[in-house]
Amino acid sequence: MAWPFFPDLIDMSMIARGFLFLVGVTLGGSAAYYYTHNMMQREMFSQKTELAEQLSHALMQEKIKMTELQSRLDISDTQMTMDRATIAEYESQVKKLQDDLARTSEQLSFYDELVPAGPQGAISVRGFDAVVEGRRVRFKVLVSRQAQAGTVFKGELKFTASGTLKGEAATVDLIPDTVEHASTGSDSIPAVTDLKKQAPAPILKLDFETIQRIQGLLMFPEGFVPKKITMRVLEGKTVRASRTAELSP
Repeated sequence: MAWPFFPDLIDMSMIARGFLFLVGVTLGGSAAYYYTHNMMQREMFSQKTELAEQLSHALMQEKIKMTELQSRLDISDTQMTMDRATIAEYESQVKKLQDDLARTSEQLSFYDELVPAGPQGAISVRGFDAVVEGRRVRFKVLVSRQAQAGTVFKGELKFTASGTLKGEAATVDLIPDTVEHASTGSDSIPAVTDLKKQAPAPILKLDFETIQRIQGLLMFPEGFVPKKITMRVLEGKTVRASRTAELSP
């Protein structure tokens, strides 16, 4: 046996083995560390990439939502502008209607004052003016009636003139001057007998509910000098109202 005689060799061998073991353990630990560290870095990079993609997708969705909201806001602004224009137009129309209503109310009040507070159906002569113009008489008549709405009075006006004819007192019927008569000149006026043959002119017709105004020219026969004119409102042959106007020569 040689072992007892070489104790130093045995110690060196054990030391070498221990050193190699430590080197192996160190190298193995380092390799494991670097491998684990590399894997962790890859995992963290993968997580960062995935998180970045998620954030980018979320940001894109938010941008899309913001674009949609901005579009809706623009549409709302446009609609609001249109609504304001429509409201302004409605306000203008309402003001016009209010003005028309005010004018109508004033006219109604005026007509209510003209209509007499008499019995239902009563006819009143609210105005009658007559002025001689050559051999004609210009007249204006305003008649009114107290009646229920929807009922209509139908009648006619009849004019008679009192004066002198060939130096004698006379009363004659008058008819409206027509375009045919007026076009022949002031001297071409029918005689008394011709006047009586004339049919009633449309200007003498009455057809109204509450108020009617009539004006025109009346003719009197040649040689007749009128002094006063009497106007009668007829319903059939019944006299419903009358008024007389004195004439100035």
